[in-house]
Amino acid sequence: MEQFIYNKPICRPDQKKIYGVARNEAAEISCEVDAFPPPENFKWSFNNTAETFDMPQSGFRAHSAQGSTLTYTPVKKQIIAHN
Repeated sequence: MEQFIYNKPICRPDQKKIYGVARNEAAEISCEVDAFPPPENFKWSFNNTAETFDMPQSGFRAHSAQGSTLTYTPVKKQIIAHN
C-alpha cells in the first residue's frame, strides 16, 4: 500500500522579500512554494497599512507548477513587502 502525505503550499523561506522599485518601474516578484500536490493556481494580493486588494490575474503567470511571478508597476509612492 502506498501512502501520500499532502502538504499545503508554503512559500520557500530563502526568497527575496523586500523590493525597491521606483514609480513606473516594473518589478518581477517571484514566489516559489513547496507543496504536494503542486498548487493548481496562484493568487497574489497587494497589502499595505492603507489598503488590501487582489492583483488581476493578467499581471502574473505561473512559470512552473511550484512557482508564480508577478509583474507589478507602482504608480504612486508606497511601501510593499510580501511574506
